[in-house]
Amino acid sequence: MYIVFVQTRRKYLKTPHHRSATGLNHLAFHARSRKEVDMVTKELRARGTRILYEDDHPFAGGRNHYAVFFEDPDRIKVELVAPVKTGRLSQGWAGVFQTREARSGRSARRLGTKPIP
Repeated sequence: MYIVFVQTRRKYLKTPHHRSATGLNHLAFHARSRKEVDMVTKELRARGTRILYEDDHPFAGGRNHYAVFFEDPDRIKVELVAPVKTGRLSQGWAGVFQTREARSGRSARRLGTKPIP
């Protein structure tokens, strides 16, 4: 799989993107570690990029969800999330999905969205 990003042509810029509208909510990317999330966060701040949910960073997605959330110049929310660790082994993507399911009600209330059924 691959994802293609293109700059929006001027004639299509009349209605800006909003993640609560129909369409893309956000893009999430998997980091190799919490250290990688921290390094990217540091670089984002150095570039003047606003970190979303700053008060809860890096646990804005829940206590087992170590991530940084930010917006790109077109206001598309981007997430970089570290693997979930339980015990001695990282759960990788399976842990991320389990954590999201378990925390959906809490996050939905905080972020003003509906919980995942």
